[in-house]
Amino acid sequence: MLFRSVDELLATHLLEPATPGPDGVPRYQFHDLVRAYCRDTDRQLDPTGYRTLVAWSVALTAHANQGIKPRAQYTLVAETAAGLGPDVRTRIVAEPRTWAAAESATLLAVLDLAARLDLRQAAAALLISLRVPLVRLDLLDHCARAAAQVEHLAGTDPVLRLCAALVGATAALHRGRYADVVRTLTEVRPLLGEVDAVLRADVLNKLGDASER
Repeated sequence: MLFRSVDELLATHLLEPATPGPDGVPRYQFHDLVRAYCRDTDRQLDPTGYRTLVAWSVALTAHANQGIKPRAQYTLVAETAAGLGPDVRTRIVAEPRTWAAAESATLLAVLDLAARLDLRQAAAALLISLRVPLVRLDLLDHCARAAAQVEHLAGTDPVLRLCAALVGATAALHRGRYADVVRTLTEVRPLLGEVDAVLRADVLNKLGDASER
């Protein structure tokens, strides 16, 4: 379905081929005239399109994350991600780390979009899925900034608060700021009984690692 839609957009000249990314996957861009038209149109678009974009971004990032560091999936991610067919899994994220490197800027832009649209659950799901790829790519500043965005949205939601704390603490840990990690995760530790086992274990493991150091 996805690739048929791309072919249709190419046939009507709404998309045009672009240089393949570092992962070798073909990429496309909007024609200059399409971008010019969109800049002058009403920005009050159907929010369903935004939600679909974010849900696909969550699903693809989570799939790439599994390829980089296989693990049990967070409940939040499972509830928020779009379904991926086998064709998408094999053709888009065949090389997960290379794919994440090529798409990191786009995924961070989608996270920013989700935060601005107050799609809190989706923003947190994308954040927690990006944690490992951003660290492996040494994008620690981006990691910390994205965590701060979700922390701002979290309010009293324990899952969102823990996701933001875990990602922020991960960035601090890789910078050697162990005391900051302990302080951050100790503050949210009372919330652990309200989240799934995977998130709880990750927070406790990170807290124990920082405390030992």
